[in-house]
Amino acid sequence: MSMRLLPGAVIPLSTVWPEGEPAPPSRTDSLPLNAEAPRRFALCAEEPEGDGWQVVGWGLEFDDEAVVYLRDPAGERSTHGIFASADRACALFSRIAPLRTVWT
Repeated sequence: MSMRLLPGAVIPLSTVWPEGEPAPPSRTDSLPLNAEAPRRFALCAEEPEGDGWQVVGWGLEFDDEAVVYLRDPAGERSTHGIFASADRACALFSRIAPLRTVWT
């Protein structure tokens, strides 16, 4: 039996939590669902030889913001932040090196 979930739906914990397992602490006995899950994306830079693209960062885009993690290829420092959108983050970081947003 499949369940159709509508935006803003609330499902009882008993539906998603295995029977006999202790439920997590909660003020209510149900979990609210958001209308839409965030979209995953990667920020990719073109390889120096032009052979392809390398993932240099990734994140989640919500309706009103994007959370981005940009890794340092040398492994010394990483950057993270919250932006208006994945494309805005890509545009900002593209000032350093050409990037493109790839949706996963």
